[in-house]
Amino acid sequence: MKICPHILFLFLLFSCNSKNDDAAVPNEYAAKQVSQLNTTDTFLYELPVNREGEIDTLSIQYLAEFEELLHLPILTKGVDSIEIRIHFDVSLFDKTKLIILKHDGNKWIAQFSRILKHFNPVTERVDSFSRKILYRTPNSGWILFINRLFDLKILTLEENNRIPNFWYAAPNDGDEIDFQVATKNVYRFYNYENAYFYSEKYWQAANVMAIEKLFYDEFDILDEWDKQIQEEMQSDADERERIREENNKKKPRKVKVDVMTIEESKDSISKK
Repeated sequence: MKICPHILFLFLLFSCNSKNDDAAVPNEYAAKQVSQLNTTDTFLYELPVNREGEIDTLSIQYLAEFEELLHLPILTKGVDSIEIRIHFDVSLFDKTKLIILKHDGNKWIAQFSRILKHFNPVTERVDSFSRKILYRTPNSGWILFINRLFDLKILTLEENNRIPNFWYAAPNDGDEIDFQVATKNVYRFYNYENAYFYSEKYWQAANVMAIEKLFYDEFDILDEWDKQIQEEMQSDADERERIREENNKKKPRKVKVDVMTIEESKDSISKK
């Protein structure tokens, strides 16, 4: 029996796409996880705390400014289905990444933003952001990816300073991962600073590192962006070195020095 080449092509095309094109396929396991987040009649509202156990107002203020400058809708009042935001930030870098996973009631969507911070030299603060936005599908498909992500407890992980007897020697600067989880009756904001330093001691931090690895395994764009950032940083460093060498090659300016002879008075003590 002969098969029309056009029909065979369409069959192969949809067969190849069907593995990953499951964004709209119902996921009972994930739906159950979300429904169990808050089984009460009240809205669950959770914010990060500092080492003293007080509400971390600095993190909250930074997040509010960050989302305002990016024109992102706030999640604090909840969303119709579910939305998860993960912000990878490095304190000394002007480049950062934001991932937004959300279910719009019909299908899953993954939005990736590569963000450039713009510093104001007068206020010595970030006063604007620019970003590049892309949409991607997980390599293993949505169902497997979301199930693995939920198994790592991204919905319920406690903020690092809420971990019982939590302590680690914090460096002055480093990496930070901020998480926001919002559903109809839940809003959670928690963060982890330099989780790799204490991932062997606390399983929560180990899960955070596993979550980061899962995203890199599932979305190739993250490795591509990291490579671009490293190349841009190297280019910036090379340019600074070039400017420094050019300045060193410039001849020093001659300075005329007038020598003035001062005749001491007779009453002064002369050294022989």
